[in-house]
Formats: sequence, structure tokens, C-alpha cells
Amino acid sequence: MRGFHWNPFWRFPRASLGLSLLLCVPLLWRLDGLRVSSETRVLLEGDSRNLATYEKVESILGDTEVVVVNVRPDDLFSAAGLEAVRRISEAFFREPDVLDVKSLTHSSKPVRRGFTFDMVPFVPEGPLDDAERARLKAFCLEHPLVRNVMVSADGRNSLITVTYRGRVSGEAGERALTERVAAVLAPFRAAGLELWVVGLPLAAEEIRATLRADLARLLPAGLGLLGIILWLTFRSWRVLALVLAQQAAALALMPGVIAWSGFRLSLFSALALPLLGGIQLTWLAHLFGALRRGFRQTGEAGQALAGMLAEVFKPSVFAAATTLAGMLSLTLADVGQVRDFGRLGAVGLGFIFVLTFGPGLALLRLVVLRWPVGWGGARTGGDREARWATRWTTFIARRRLAVVGLAGAILVGGGWAGRHIRTDIRAIEFLSPQSPTRRAMTELDRVYGGINVVQIEFDTGRTNGLNDLGFLKYLEGVHEFAAAQPEPSGVYSYASLLAMMNQIWEGERPGSLRLPESPLVLGMFVLALRSYNYPFLTALADSNQRVAELVIRTPDLPAAEYLAMIDRVVQHAVGSAPEGVRVSAAAGLHSILEADRRILRSQLRSLWLTLASIGLVLALLWRSLFLAGLVLGVNLVPLCAAGLAAVWWSVPLNSVTVMVAAVALGLAVDDAIHLVTRWRDERASGTDAGQALVRALTAKARPVIWTSVILVTTFGLLAFSSFPPVIDFGRLAALTLGGALVAVLGVLPAGLIGNPPESGNAGRSSPLSGRHRVS
Repeated sequence: MRGFHWNPFWRFPRASLGLSLLLCVPLLWRLDGLRVSSETRVLLEGDSRNLATYEKVESILGDTEVVVVNVRPDDLFSAAGLEAVRRISEAFFREPDVLDVKSLTHSSKPVRRGFTFDMVPFVPEGPLDDAERARLKAFCLEHPLVRNVMVSADGRNSLITVTYRGRVSGEAGERALTERVAAVLAPFRAAGLELWVVGLPLAAEEIRATLRADLARLLPAGLGLLGIILWLTFRSWRVLALVLAQQAAALALMPGVIAWSGFRLSLFSALALPLLGGIQLTWLAHLFGALRRGFRQTGEAGQALAGMLAEVFKPSVFAAATTLAGMLSLTLADVGQVRDFGRLGAVGLGFIFVLTFGPGLALLRLVVLRWPVGWGGARTGGDREARWATRWTTFIARRRLAVVGLAGAILVGGGWAGRHIRTDIRAIEFLSPQSPTRRAMTELDRVYGGINVVQIEFDTGRTNGLNDLGFLKYLEGVHEFAAAQPEPSGVYSYASLLAMMNQIWEGERPGSLRLPESPLVLGMFVLALRSYNYPFLTALADSNQRVAELVIRTPDLPAAEYLAMIDRVVQHAVGSAPEGVRVSAAAGLHSILEADRRILRSQLRSLWLTLASIGLVLALLWRSLFLAGLVLGVNLVPLCAAGLAAVWWSVPLNSVTVMVAAVALGLAVDDAIHLVTRWRDERASGTDAGQALVRALTAKARPVIWTSVILVTTFGLLAFSSFPPVIDFGRLAALTLGGALVAVLGVLPAGLIGNPPESGNAGRSSPLSGRHRVS
């Protein structure tokens, strides 16, 4: 073992292991500090439409927190329905730290008082007769700033907006606010009132609770399944104990490594943790598989250990390098979640490798040398594996053209799938369909006409330019054109705000919802809006009265339809714009288009960087462009199959599923590295290609199969998560790695050998395969 004498863990196992334990003590102190952030912004980062709305609301809120409650009584405009809204509003008003409550019963509207305006309650004090309730209902369903804003278009739902003092942050604060809101609403829910609640802190607490429930459900199941798989893999209590000890050490130390590296785990970057555990298990499977063969061949502990390292260490280094290439490619992505996953994966991979081939290696050597009996397993196992390898090689060689043809067809299909994968990113799809927040958002989107907002900017080029009557009539015309489109559920503009003031001024008589004709009256309206600090004014015009915003609200639409609608409105606005007025939706359009482009760029960049890096690593390992290209091509086959499945399942390419290609490709190549490296070693000893493949399969098929089973199980468990992106990530990665097993044992041998070896000649050269020399 001359190549390993430099390794202090090999030369001085006791001293190095003891020193490692001392060095790990500071990392263990961070074990209870592992937290997974459930910030709502993490869900929204990939969806620019919802993220823009979130950021706008956040800027308006300032140092406050808002919770929105939807009330759905049997009859909203009955005495009982209005009383329910009033009682819930009053219950929130009595809460500490509540700054304001806005609702149908706790809001005001402007009315004319002589030559000025006054604010009066929406719902007058005291009981209302039928005629008064009918007028109230008509007002709410006709007024543009009430319909679909405070009251749903069907007249059955009403929103209560509760504003709390101070921003809520941290797990304790989010849980406390969630419990307070639930306590306020509990008696109303018990009375049978249908309520939906939406709030960013409440969503964060829900995500955290769902994650805890997932861990409580999946972790025991995962440990049980992996325990069974590990037993079937090694069939030795000693080996199983050592494997579990190394896994426990990695689990205990990883929080410290994460904290030391400055990472903050999010819901999706935390996916790297089970991945790292699965990678460590694959290395251990190859190590103990080689150790077992060494004991079978030599029967001596020292020689078996030396043979194990000679066989496994170098391929494991290069396998780790290919996986690292996939992780590092993700760090160059345009999406923050993907970068975080790549960084955590790269750092964790380095730590797991050092732990496995450092202290783990020292522990293994000490244990094997202390108890050198019982590591080889059944002696008949090697003969059985050799017979299977011979039959399998013969089977593949005789069907080589069919295997290659099928792989080629899948590659072509993968190219087609790459152009048809859905990239329409919607943050709401990051939550389970059973999620209370998702259900509430879906209902709000359906009942109130949508939660997506885009702004089209009109720059007049001069201060107070908005108040020119000619410009206002132009803006009114664009507003009417946008409102006539089939997609918008609401359109809001500075011109419509002034038209509403005119309607109030003229006593709400028919036809009064229009701009005033008199510049004097117009100026009075402008002063009134400024003096009352009307809440919609800041959203529709800047403080200098130079730039106006046309705000278009739509339900959740596919990105293509959304962009087409915006383009029609912009084209109409540009075509009819007065001289000097600049129209732009560049910010809104750019953010929407950029969402899809960022995901596509991240996918293509990570895939090409991973392919190039892995190709370079393999070419350096084997000094053969042919073998490097063959292994890359073979492992693209399952990736293309996963692409076809993504199209079939309509899996969106989002900030989580975009990581599948780089991660799965980096992992899928690992087994091929071990198999081809062993095949080349056999070829270097003078064995022909066919018999070299038989011997390589004899030695490596079992660990290749079981490492794949371990990884497929690890990722497959994610498919039972409550979060749809995690489900998609898990099933696509499991499918890719399961397909990679088939490709490594089926397609790769077809590329390494074209003729079958003679049956029964597992230990001799096959003259039929001598033509297939690969350097």
C-alpha cells in the first residue's frame, strides 16, 4: 500500500482518530442549532409575478405586518352577514399590537359636503332596512375600488385586513402570531362560519409545521428502508454497525459544518442533506464490497485492506470529482436557491469524503485488524457472481445493436423533451394542494379575480403633467381598452381615480363616472386626494405627478397568455400616446420573461458545465476520449428518459427541478467510473475486452446495483414529501438514477464489447473479443 503511506489516518489510525474526535467537539456543539428557514420569499424567488406583488406589498407595509381574513357568511348583505363581519373586525381590534382593521363595516368612503368632501362609514351605524342593504350591495358590486378589492364580484365574500404593529420575524414570532389569529377566529369557526386566512408569517409557520410533519413521517420510514437495504447489501452485523457509525458521525457533525461555512438552510437547499448521506453510503458500499472480495481471495486482513484501498480509492476520488462538478455548476446559476444548494452540496461533499476516507478509514482499519475473522462472507458468492457476469455479457453482446438503437431513440426523445418541458413558474405550486395557504390563495385568486398585478408606466416628461386634461383622457382610453380585454379582472389608473371623485361630486348620478370637463374642478379633486392621503393615490401616481401607473390585475394565467395580454395593451397605448408621453412595461415584462430565462439559463449552464467538467475528469482518469465520451453518452440516456417523463407528467422546470440534471448526472457517472476503471485494470493485465468486462462485472455489479438502490431509495423517499417541487425532484432524480443503473449494466457493456465471450471461460481470454481494444 505504498500509495497510501502518506495518509496519516492509514499510518497512525489510533492517533489520527483520537485527534479527529477532539477537533470535532466544537462542531458537535452546533448540533441543536440546525434550523431550516421557511421564509415565504424562498417560495417566491422563481416566480417574478408573485415576487413583484410581494415586494410591492412589503414596501407599502413598512414596519407593519398584515393578515387578510376572508369571510363567507350565508348571505353577506343580510343583517347576520354584516354583523359577522363587524364582530370579527371588533375581535381583531381588541387584540394588542393591532394598528388598524379595514373591512366592510370598518371602512369609510368620501361623500360631497357642499364644496368639499367628507368621509363617512361604508355601513351606517345601527340596523339597516332592506332598501339600505340593497343600496349598499349595489355600491359594493359596482364601485371599482370596492368590487374584487373588499367584496367579491359575486357578493358572497368580504375581506378583513388586519394590520399589526412591527414586522414579525423568527420562528417564535411567527408561531405566536399564527396562534393569536387562530384564537381570534376559533369561536367564529366553531359557529360554522367559513373563513380563509392569508399572511406571510402564517405561511412561514405552516411551511415549518409541514416540514416537521414530513420529517416525523419520512425519517423513520427512510431509516427502516435503508437499514433493510444495507443488510441486504452487506449481510454482516459488523459491517452494518460500522456503516451506521459513519452515518451517525456525519449527521452529528454536519450542522457544525453548515454553521462554520456560513450557510442558512432553506426548505430546498436542505435537499442536499439526504443526498450527501446517500453518497456516503455508495462509497461505503464500494469499500466494504472490495474488502469482502479481498478476504475471499487472500484470507488475510492486511492484504484485504490494502487491496480494498487500491481498488476503491482512486475511482472514488474521481467519482467525487464528477459529483463535485455537478454541484459547482449549480453555484453559477441565476437563481439563489440553486446556488445555495450547489454551495452546500460542494462543501458537504468535501466534508463527507474527508470523513469517510479519513477518520472512517482509520476506524475501519482498527476494527478489521482487531477482529480479522468473518469479513469475507460466503465463499460461493464470488463464483455465482462470475457465472452471472458471463451470462449477462453474452446476453448484451448478442443484442448490442438493439441496445444501442434503443439508447439512441431515447437520446433523440430527450432532445424533443428539452423543448417541451413546462417553464411556467408559479409560486403557489410550491405548496401542497392540501395546504391551507395554497387553498386560501387559490380561492382568493378565483373569487376576487386574481392575485397577479402588472404595472404599465406612463411618463409625461414634466412635473404635474398627469393633471393635463388631454393626457387624462388618453389614459382613460387606455384604461377602457385594457378593461375590455378578456384576461383582466380589474384595471386601476389615476384617471379612474379622478373619475370616481367626479362621480361622488355629481351625487353618483348615471353617467357621472367620467373625468370632469372643468380644469378648476379637476384641480379641486387633485387637492382633495392629496389632503386626504387617499391610499390608492401612491400606487397610481408618483409624488411629483409626472408618472402614472396603469395597474392591471389578472387571475393566475400561463406566462404566454399573460405576456400576450400585456403586449396588446402596450401596443395600443404606444400607438395612441400624445407627443412627449413615454409608455413602458419594461420592468414588468422583463421580470416575467427573466423568470423563465433564468431557469432555462441555469438548466443549460449547469448541464453543459457538468458535462464538460465530468468529461475532463474522465479523460484525465482514463486518458481516453473514447471512454470519457462513451460514459457521458451512456449517462445522458437516463437523463433524457427523465426529461420525457417530466413532459409526460407536466413537471414544471422551476428552481428545484432545475437541479435534477446536474445532480443526477454527477451521481449517475459514479458507478460507471468504478466499472470502467476495473475494466481498464483488467485490460492492462492483458485480458481481452470481453473477459475484462466479465471480471469487472463480477467485482463491481453487486456494489453498483446496491449503491443505485440506496440512491434511488434516498431520492424516492422525497417523492412522498408534502411539497410538490420536492416530490418532482425526488421522482425525477430516482428515475434518472434507476435508469442510470440500467444504462451502466446494459448500454455501457454494449459499448465496451461487441462479441460474447465463450461460456465458461470466465478466467481465460476470449478470442472473439480480441478485436475490441480500447486504450
